[in-house]
Amino acid sequence: MGGEMISMNYFKNPHNESDMLVAIFNQQRSHMEVYAQIEDENGLLQTPDIPVNLQDKFGQARLKDFAWRITEEIGEALNDLYLDPNSRSYFEELSDVLHFLTEFTILAGYRPEDLIREPVNKKVDYLEELYNQTEIATKHLDFYWFTYNDIAFLVAEFIRELSMLCNLLKNKPWKRSVAQGKLKETDPFKFKKQLINVWEKFIHICLTSGIGPQNLYKLYFHKSDKNKKRQETGY
Repeated sequence: MGGEMISMNYFKNPHNESDMLVAIFNQQRSHMEVYAQIEDENGLLQTPDIPVNLQDKFGQARLKDFAWRITEEIGEALNDLYLDPNSRSYFEELSDVLHFLTEFTILAGYRPEDLIREPVNKKVDYLEELYNQTEIATKHLDFYWFTYNDIAFLVAEFIRELSMLCNLLKNKPWKRSVAQGKLKETDPFKFKKQLINVWEKFIHICLTSGIGPQNLYKLYFHKSDKNKKRQETGY
């Protein structure tokens, strides 16, 4: 499968924002209240707090719920690639991963700038900087072709890092200590560090799939617009 699969003109240029990652976070924040209301009506909203309390059992349950949503979407993306090496729906599923990963990050109380390991001049776009630090961390090399096995390996790495992130949320529902109020605290510094690892693994998947920062931005808003229309029509 080709590395640079998406034309810059394939998706419309959605929004004229000064920072791509900030724009994504702001847009996702606007979606969250609508979806949270639906979840509440369905009796499935663990807590309405945005952000959630990292030390609270309901906040941790909500984050783990979103971690599974992320896992399900990345699995769907991989399955699309397995069924059709030239699948365009693969890219839409990656956009769904980005939606849920962004929402997870907002729920956890982190901002776009928190995903950057080293302080940067704000003139730098956060999404582009996230790509730059990922290329350095993963020693990524550009190439023209990638296989299903290449992506499958990176997806496994992504899920491993996401699992280790959730492992920092120690208040598990099957432990008696939770019912007794003996809650283990989550270290926000360790959580943030591991969250960055998760984002970098996702960006590595995008890099290997030929999706640069501008294309990822457009992919996000292409699906966001579709979700917004679904919300407006009561889909």
